Amino acid sequence: MRWNNLDMNDIDSEFFNSVITGNRATRMMLTQGFLDSKVRDKNGVLWILEKYLSKGGMGKIYIAHKMNTPKQKVVIKMEEMKNNTLSTEINVYQNILETTKLQKWKSMKKDIEFLHFPKMMGSGTFNFRDLRFRFLVIPKFPISLQNFMFKYNLKKLTLIEICQITKTLINSLQFLHYNKYVHADIKSDNIVFLDENYDALQIIMIDYGLAHLFDISKVIRKPMEKFNDGCSGTKHYCSINAHTGVKACFVDDIESICYNIFEWVTGSLDWMRTNHRETLKKKKEFRTNYKNKLQIYKLTKFDFIFTVAYKTPYNEYPDYDLMIDNLYKLYT
Repeated sequence: MRWNNLDMNDIDSEFFNSVITGNRATRMMLTQGFLDSKVRDKNGVLWILEKYLSKGGMGKIYIAHKMNTPKQKVVIKMEEMKNNTLSTEINVYQNILETTKLQKWKSMKKDIEFLHFPKMMGSGTFNFRDLRFRFLVIPKFPISLQNFMFKYNLKKLTLIEICQITKTLINSLQFLHYNKYVHADIKSDNIVFLDENYDALQIIMIDYGLAHLFDISKVIRKPMEKFNDGCSGTKHYCSINAHTGVKACFVDDIESICYNIFEWVTGSLDWMRTNHRETLKKKKEFRTNYKNKLQIYKLTKFDFIFTVAYKTPYNEYPDYDLMIDNLYKLYT
């Protein structure tokens, strides 16, 4: 049985009878119906879906492989066309994280120790019944930082590990920001290791579904804040702006890194179990008293990055070189 580029192999007819419309039907299709099926990307390459991995953003994530190369595993992200998250991510891969721009940037920044982004291996769309889906193919990396910490029961990271991870993140963000894009969702789950050596310097920033264009030259002043009962990004780590309806700017990515650093050092955040309104309140209190907080938890070594996060104006670039140089000094 075939729907456009999708081959559904040996799926029980009862499954199809149960598929009507709505979230339950979509969930069933995404977690059951597509396994052992083929999707053909826009370049004609066939990919075999092997295993449902997890839910990410508005869609689902699968382990897969290219036809005739079963040992080379990839990740396929899939979502309904009515959602825009994956469309945004594909756009970032096609227009920002492309080889020519990366090579040009590396030739300009010859002192970068490590700079690596996932490569888009394919993308496409297909129909299933009255629903239309979009998919993206990227490399499969060994493990995320979050899962690595969970696997080895690590509540905290060492000073050297934090400095190396943060330095690589800032190198990556500088490239992204130079190309006028904000990541807007930095967290341990969106940081992966390049390989099974688990080198803290060789980490990769993934998931660009919330990334957006931010052109400083067109920003006259910061927009007015207003409370939203929600946020753009992940509640624990998103910037204060993300809670107040203000479009995230470049320094907001640095603010997100700061919250991650604080958690990596202390094992927790003051707002881990609070609602959005209380989270915003606690983040504002943290911003006001961050120097005292850093002193209490013996984190004054990281004062420079928190100061950049909280003192850089909305329509300016953060001081990347200052942060990178200071981080390098901390672990060498």
